[in-house]
Amino acid sequence: MNIIVKKIFDKEQLEQSFAIRLKVFVEEQQVPADAELDEYDSLQSAAVHFLALIDGKPAGTIRMTEYDCETAKLQRLAVLEEFRTCHVGSALVSVLEQEAKQAGYGAVLLDGQIQARKFYEKQGYAAVSEEIIYDCDIPHVRMKKNLV
Repeated sequence: MNIIVKKIFDKEQLEQSFAIRLKVFVEEQQVPADAELDEYDSLQSAAVHFLALIDGKPAGTIRMTEYDCETAKLQRLAVLEEFRTCHVGSALVSVLEQEAKQAGYGAVLLDGQIQARKFYEKQGYAAVSEEIIYDCDIPHVRMKKNLV
């Protein structure tokens, strides 16, 4: 299987990204649909969106926003169930980190679901606090990785 991660520049790819997020977050995890899409979900927003393809099929997505002038924020990482053992998440995180470095950020911050904590730790992220953050009734932990 060949994973290709593309920066999203067109509406069709953005729609493919949204379809993945809706399947994972809204259908599987019962996040309200109106809470899933926000002001960063357009090509004109400050967010950078990425789409992972396996053999040409959309498999996963992720986006990057600015947390502060030194820190990028990793958001909305979603991988379709049939591709979750194919290292799609790792590929998406890696490309986002490269993009963050090129943009001049020294760190990446995320609020990861508790169930994904071990995944993020394997990518080099560490919890910045043990405080649990609830987003759409799902427990999250704030994590960070220094890029320099």
